[in-house]
Amino acid sequence: MKSGLKNWDGSGSISSTLSGKAKKRHDDYYDLARAAHPDDWEDRELDGQMLYESSGGIPRGAIKKADVISIAREKKLRPLSSASFRQTIQENEELKRRAIQENEELKRRNENLQKIVDMHGRLFLALFKEMGKELP
Repeated sequence: MKSGLKNWDGSGSISSTLSGKAKKRHDDYYDLARAAHPDDWEDRELDGQMLYESSGGIPRGAIKKADVISIAREKKLRPLSSASFRQTIQENEELKRRAIQENEELKRRNENLQKIVDMHGRLFLALFKEMGKELP
């Protein structure tokens, strides 16, 4: 229970500056400890299983999805707008434009080469026809 740890006073109780969430976790743990060991709950070591149960039973530091959603709604998240991010976006757009232009140029070259190949094919046919021979 990291939150609110600095706010403990010498008697073992918490000061009033503790956040509401930390105070609730603290109170939930103490209620569970009192219920489990009514005679000597104050003298016992911190019980990990009770701490696990009082915090909602989520293992290994996992968090509840609803908590994350509510925090995200409270903070009204903004899109990234840093200079480096904008620069990256601009570079990406420029690379896309270049790729499209190069692709169009390659298509034109391919069409021209195909026309040349077709023309050469017709020339060979005409030459062999004039010579009276067939193409091999």
